[in-house]
Amino acid sequence: MWTLEVNDILKANDVGLQFLHKAYSTKKMKTGKFVLTPDDVLNMIEVASNQDIAGINCQVLAKKSDDVVLAYSLSKMTIIDEMEGFERYTQMQLVEFYEFIGRLSYLIFFDTPSLTS
Repeated sequence: MWTLEVNDILKANDVGLQFLHKAYSTKKMKTGKFVLTPDDVLNMIEVASNQDIAGINCQVLAKKSDDVVLAYSLSKMTIIDEMEGFERYTQMQLVEFYEFIGRLSYLIFFDTPSLTS
């Protein structure tokens, strides 16, 4: 999933992604870091799908809860000890949020013709 192009997109949107992660987090860790729960992510996508932004088709996110859940799960593959660290499945850190955004984008736009062709 990681290519130079993807890295450039994430880098260009880093401030906005950090803002989204913090704005939709309902849970703050003892370390002071914010984490997203599965419900936070579903809520964020639901809110985004109902936005009316000129030039942006937000409706593409509507009724994509299955894709959201799959992308969330795939972004949590970094958990080493699933039995010991089970609670981490409900705590998406910022780096996992980047992974989530990439995977959700792939799932939603996989069949879309390339924008460069």
